[in-house]
Amino acid sequence: MKYKKTFEPKSLLEVWESKESVYNDIKNMNSNEKLSYFDEGLEEAKKILNCKIKKNNDGSISLIPVK
Repeated sequence: MKYKKTFEPKSLLEVWESKESVYNDIKNMNSNEKLSYFDEGLEEAKKILNCKIKKNNDGSISLIPVK
């Protein structure tokens, strides 16, 4: 039986690659190391995007552009 080859958009492939990269980075880390990993990533994003962090009541965060 022949299967149609599916087309995945380039952006979707990039998301999958990023998810796999993060998984490979954290798969052998304990909980504290994972928290540090994501905290460092958040700080890096904050600098790149020139934003500040706002913690929301539901436990999520928002990045607010600095004027």
